[in-house]
Amino acid sequence: MKNIRKKIKEKREHLKNTLKKMLQKFSESKYTRDDIITIKDGRYVIPIKEEYRKKVKGIVHHESSTGETLFIEPIEILEQNNYISRLLIDEQREIRKILKKITGKINERIEDIRFNQGILGVLDEHFAKGQFAVKISGYSPELVNDMKLHIKGGKHPLLLLQSNEEDEVVPLDLKIGDGYRILLITGPNAGGKTVALKTVGLLSLMVLCGIPVSAGPDSCFPVFRRVIADIGDTQSIEMNLSTFSAHINNIINILNDLSSKDLILIDEIGTGTDPEEGTSLAIAILEKLYESKCLAVATTHHGKLKSFAFEFEGIENASMTFNEKNLQPTYKLKTGIPGSSYAFEISRKLGLPVEIINRSIEYLGKSEFKLENIIRNLEKKIEKYDEKLREISIKSTELDGLIKLYKEKREQLDKETKKYIKEAIKESEKIVNRANSLLERTIKEVK
Repeated sequence: MKNIRKKIKEKREHLKNTLKKMLQKFSESKYTRDDIITIKDGRYVIPIKEEYRKKVKGIVHHESSTGETLFIEPIEILEQNNYISRLLIDEQREIRKILKKITGKINERIEDIRFNQGILGVLDEHFAKGQFAVKISGYSPELVNDMKLHIKGGKHPLLLLQSNEEDEVVPLDLKIGDGYRILLITGPNAGGKTVALKTVGLLSLMVLCGIPVSAGPDSCFPVFRRVIADIGDTQSIEMNLSTFSAHINNIINILNDLSSKDLILIDEIGTGTDPEEGTSLAIAILEKLYESKCLAVATTHHGKLKSFAFEFEGIENASMTFNEKNLQPTYKLKTGIPGSSYAFEISRKLGLPVEIINRSIEYLGKSEFKLENIIRNLEKKIEKYDEKLREISIKSTELDGLIKLYKEKREQLDKETKKYIKEAIKESEKIVNRANSLLERTIKEVK
């Protein structure tokens, strides 16, 4: 092999030198446009102007896109090209022999190679999981036998990878399975309901795959049998599916093989049809999910579903909070109360005429408008109480610090007091000993 490649190199150099001389001669006669040696179909050729093709004897291998230049293999180098081609054939023959020999050696140890490949695959998998865990600051959560899901400080891993700083992603705190098995999330559009839903599903799947999750170390996850989601608009013209039909098909697939070990995620339950009928269907679906004893998280804008979740034991309301002052979502989940959609406020901010908004409020009806106002007042009160709670927490922390400081000072004072008492006792003992010695000497002198 070494000798063959050496010959190929030598012959190519010799052939190039020959062609360079020919190009120099043709350039003087203006037969060629460029003094460039090229390779066409594995043969060394030179570019010759089309009008001088008869001046250069040889084989035409190619022509330029304009047809003005022909790539000709001069007759003088024909044998040299042939010789190089034969050397290349010999090289390929030797390569096949070597590969055949190596393949035979590999085949003898094929089982060992497959075994090692399996080990490398496992190591590569663990290394990839480790690298990913470092990127998202992931933890291995606690796995629990009962169906209790607790996500503390959970963050969507893709949002973490896209953000410049970890603090840009708002953490999700969510509990299901302790007192209620179904969580119904409400709140404004673009408030983070679907992201929360996807975060729950993705983190649960990561746990099943043995991947550290982007959540606090005190989070705990059950080992789900399945994680099933109906998220997004899957309408299809080709399959004659509307938005509602697509959602119902997904729901049917979910209900056909439902288990108490499943996690079900449904975005905008009951949407895509008449609101009254959609609400009734959503209530029936939620009841069926509750009967199966699975865990489920659903999002909605239907007002009656909020009331249903409030009255039904085992289903809990939750909401994505909203800042009414600047009309911006906070992307924080609050469990215990439903959330308002803030449709009128957002429409007003976007510039919808006031008369249309006022007319909409009239059409909404007093009971519905009253319910929305009650929800908003609750949100304001809870926000106010949360602020008070934060202040109390700060004061409590300060008080704990003062108590701790007092205890430290007291302990230090006790230590110093004990030290002074010991020193006083020692000094007293010395005085008594000196007095006794003096008394004994005086008695001796008197005697």
